[in-house]
Amino acid sequence: MTKPSFAQYLLQSRSHPVLAQKSAFELYKSYQRLALRSRWPASLCIWRRSSTNYS
Repeated sequence: MTKPSFAQYLLQSRSHPVLAQKSAFELYKSYQRLALRSRWPASLCIWRRSSTNYS
């Protein structure tokens, strides 16, 4: 699944009644939080694999 661009996220947010009330800056901050949230489990798995000694 590909990550939507901020423009796509902004357009989708405008159709949501609660998010439509927020400013573009607030939406950008929430977009960044979502981007980080989807990335950290994968980086955690990579970190755990690299820190585990299999010898």
